[in-house]
Amino acid sequence: MQKLGIRTILYLLVLGEMLMNTGYAKHSNIEKVKVRFVARSTAIRSTWGTSDDIYLVQIQSATNEQPFYAKLVDTYVPSDFPLPWRILTSETPVSMDVARDAQCDIRYEDMPIRSAPGDTATLIPQKIIYHSPETDAIQANQILPCYRTVGKK
Repeated sequence: MQKLGIRTILYLLVLGEMLMNTGYAKHSNIEKVKVRFVARSTAIRSTWGTSDDIYLVQIQSATNEQPFYAKLVDTYVPSDFPLPWRILTSETPVSMDVARDAQCDIRYEDMPIRSAPGDTATLIPQKIIYHSPETDAIQANQILPCYRTVGKK
């Protein structure tokens, strides 16, 4: 039997972690919802590992008549791309597959809101506070349920 080198083992560990983080292996509660992007929270870009783009969104699910505000995490590997600008800036909600992830629920006041969706200013490391009439209307202590993109584009 052939021995595995330390580089091969590390590669397999990193690959496994990337697949777990991007949702290929852990989401069984996938649902199709309508998503409207309200604001961008943070963008964590990586050339090694996974990248995360976090958004404040409004979700309309098939089981809930009223749209509600939520946190949406788009995690992707370096060979993938972030969500397209046309989706982020669409005035009408877009249909997406998402999975609920209660582990990353957050109070609205604890979620940094940095810019309008599709605005590249979030790549600047300084803190930018974005306000709009819509974001100002959300209660500070409101819990935002967290969702993750699944099988996008």
